[in-house]
Amino acid sequence: MLRPLGSLEHCFWLLGHGTSNHIIYAVEIDGTAPPQAWRAAFDALRRRHPLLRVGIPATPNGFPYFEASEDRPIPVHFTNAARWTHDGIDPDWLDRELTRELAEPIDPNHAPLMRAIVASDGGDEGASNRSLLIVAASHAICDGIGLAGCIRDVLHALAGETLEPLPMPPSLNQIVNVAAARAPSHAVSLAASPSPDAGAPVVHRLRLSRTLTGALRIRARAANTTVHGALSAAMLLSGRQYLQDWQGAAIKLVTPIDLRRQLGMEEDCGVYVTVGRALIEAGETLSFWEMARRVLRETDVAGTRAAVRFETRDLRGQLNDGLDATGVAKARRIGQARDFIVSNLGPLRFGTRIGTYRMTALWGPFVQTGDKGDHMLGVATLDGEMHLALTSATPAAAGWLEAAKATLERGLQAT
Repeated sequence: MLRPLGSLEHCFWLLGHGTSNHIIYAVEIDGTAPPQAWRAAFDALRRRHPLLRVGIPATPNGFPYFEASEDRPIPVHFTNAARWTHDGIDPDWLDRELTRELAEPIDPNHAPLMRAIVASDGGDEGASNRSLLIVAASHAICDGIGLAGCIRDVLHALAGETLEPLPMPPSLNQIVNVAAARAPSHAVSLAASPSPDAGAPVVHRLRLSRTLTGALRIRARAANTTVHGALSAAMLLSGRQYLQDWQGAAIKLVTPIDLRRQLGMEEDCGVYVTVGRALIEAGETLSFWEMARRVLRETDVAGTRAAVRFETRDLRGQLNDGLDATGVAKARRIGQARDFIVSNLGPLRFGTRIGTYRMTALWGPFVQTGDKGDHMLGVATLDGEMHLALTSATPAAAGWLEAAKATLERGLQAT
């Protein structure tokens, strides 16, 4: 028998009814494989992770439940339309494809809640043996770390390794001993209109060199903060200058914090996060490193079981009180009018070379927020190079990453 959804899974499922909030990664890979090998690798991935074999329909009263479907493969689209240059995948083509994937929802009612796109270089520019993998998955069944782990598993399967099946991963509720939400006695509405401020999402990407990434790590440590704090400070300070909507507005910074190592769930495809929050008031004037320390101080929350248990009980209480799709979207916006999310994977937790394949770039996580004034920055560090992946529906965000890079470089020179 499948377990109930955890409270956090339930809330992500509700949010998905108003905004396509699935997670997306793009991976650039040295190495190619025929379509049948990719198909077999994704079949092995589905057999390994139980949550890749479920849909999440709802009862007539609007209560979600996991429904197993063992015979539905993960959709994998093989495209010949990708454009390549001597340096790799054409960046404009990739950005357009990612933008299209963000706008295309994942139907929660039917398994599997994942899809993929594979492209291989045909060597038109004199170079070959390169692949691109784009993976999208419902946020109700995985977080950013979990989806990155799925990419690792696919490459292991491509390399000819056997993927051992895993048991159904427990929910956060089960881990911290909080009962799941009760099925409602009255109907809960799953109808949620898009935010009036919603716009079409666009992606922006920037790779920071190994030299800059390494210098930032050393300087941040000396300044009693972290790379994450410094990067967040650069985005906040440059955003104040770059985005008109941020001038004179309070900014709520939200940072997802991975709980897998604390909970012993490293291998599982599931949702194991809490969040840290920092409120940057409209009139605050802080130096670069003061802002970096402020971000670290406020977002470095205790990921203890007691703290997670408190948050989980609070979410369960809201769900028991009839939280619906519109309510969960409103609750996410309560407080400040602006929202900036930084989801930083940090250095990749597994090697970039798997068999004959080597990951050369990892872009993401990309996630829609549902509001034009909100922005989501995904960060992954691969072989010492930081990859920045911005999702935004604000046209002025074009060029923001470059402005943040310039702010970082000035910060490295500051005393």
